[in-house]
Amino acid sequence: MRSTPAVRRRGAWVAVVVVGLALGGCATGTAGSGPGAGDPDGPCAGGAPVRNELDGPETVTETPELIAAQDELMDLLPRAEGLAGNRLGGLWMSWTPELHLVVEVTEGPVIPDLDALAEEEGLVEVRYTATITRAELMAGVDEANAIVAASDLPWTGSSGDELNGRWVLSVPAGDDGGAATCTAFRELLADVDIPWAFEVVDAPEESTVRGPVAIGEAFVSDGPGLQLTVGSCNGDPEVTVLEQTDTEVRIEVTSTTPAPGWPGADCLDGLELTLDAPLGSRTLIDVTTGDVVGVRHT
Repeated sequence: MRSTPAVRRRGAWVAVVVVGLALGGCATGTAGSGPGAGDPDGPCAGGAPVRNELDGPETVTETPELIAAQDELMDLLPRAEGLAGNRLGGLWMSWTPELHLVVEVTEGPVIPDLDALAEEEGLVEVRYTATITRAELMAGVDEANAIVAASDLPWTGSSGDELNGRWVLSVPAGDDGGAATCTAFRELLADVDIPWAFEVVDAPEESTVRGPVAIGEAFVSDGPGLQLTVGSCNGDPEVTVLEQTDTEVRIEVTSTTPAPGWPGADCLDGLELTLDAPLGSRTLIDVTTGDVVGVRHT
């Protein structure tokens, strides 16, 4: 039995659901958020706050009118970016009171041409409230990510939150609500010169677990060989149960997968094994799920 190279999942077509689009930024995480934030004065709390939030209905039906409105805002985007110049903090679409483009620039004198664009089009809102420019944020994010990547501390992800002019570092709650991890990261990131905050994720400190995984599909030819796709990605899968009778074959596959709350790559592992005889008309059962596995003949 041997593992075969992982294969990427096929992309699925899905309906676009517009809740509010942050252009050029990510709005994940809140200061001291998550189940592990715990003590409001603790090491995971505080940090750069949420100043802006994406608004809009939970689901929106795409209509020709909505698509046209979005296209019109996208056409305005490069003009707004150019007029904001080196004072640009962020851009995003807002639904309040109706769909329009928000352009946030740093505090200071008004930018006449940008204000004129807002008055001319009626679809642009200018805010002089940004605490940091996009360029400054991007440079600081690169520095912060490099520090985090070089550490041995557990972290589940990070994002440049242009909507709020900050960098957000996601850490696992572990057994102490993330307190020890946040304390250690605060020391490492003390000299990072951009606003930032923690997001505590309900996850263990260990990033992976090893255990039974579901079998996706099976492929057979004329011989006793059997190929499986399984629910892990580069997880070194192995067959841990193989029971064969005249009427069925029962298989359990064990592999390494991301622990709950940790991100994972989007692919499927492959596994090859040899049965005592060709599968033939026998039913293939996944021991982990109890389901009958679909078999394709190649």
